[in-house]
Amino acid sequence: MSDKASYFLYPDLIKAGLRIWITVGDVDGSVPVVGTLQWIERLRIELGLPILEQWRGWWTPGLHKWQDQMTGMVWKLKGLTFVSIKGAGHMMPKDKPKEASVLLSCFLNNRDLP
Repeated sequence: MSDKASYFLYPDLIKAGLRIWITVGDVDGSVPVVGTLQWIERLRIELGLPILEQWRGWWTPGLHKWQDQMTGMVWKLKGLTFVSIKGAGHMMPKDKPKEASVLLSCFLNNRDLP
């Protein structure tokens, strides 16, 4: 199997204009962050996807501003967004329900992560 076969659908999905978010927990033993990042970087180079937003942290809002928590990292490419959640494994919603809820809400409402 060629390297391109591992993401054969993504070029068509990106060209169709779909919003694609790839999410990972940073302690996921089944799908490690490093492998996912290597895969996305190969995809970015091969498809010539421009970077829309450099790496940055994202936050889960607290009741008060001083209670906000650093939740993970986000990296936006044209047609593809990578999002990590600190301390989550393969079952992200179970491991970090509040953080997963913020992520899902932002995705469904077409908003940037805080």
